[in-house]
Amino acid sequence: MNEYDVFITLQYLESGLIPSKSFSPEGVADFNASLASLSEEDARRAKRKFRKLWRKIHKNGDIDGEGLKVGSPSPLQKSNRRKAVHREISRAAYKKSTNPQGEHE
Repeated sequence: MNEYDVFITLQYLESGLIPSKSFSPEGVADFNASLASLSEEDARRAKRKFRKLWRKIHKNGDIDGEGLKVGSPSPLQKSNRRKAVHREISRAAYKKSTNPQGEHE
């Protein structure tokens, strides 16, 4: 794990989310196992934080694709949402890694 990956993992944890290592079927299975290892309340909290961040990303227009809809998202939509949230977390981690003192640009 390189330094940038550490920043990404820390950003996930600071956001209250479970770190996602990859988007392959094995990575999704690892993510689901991590989620299942949490208490019911903590898992619910992490899911809500994920949805909140995804809605924020969608509202800002930072993603392409389908909008918010009623009903359960398809597996493809879930994957795209995970990737969009990961990109946002990566951006925040990059900003922190290039500006570690919290100085304003």
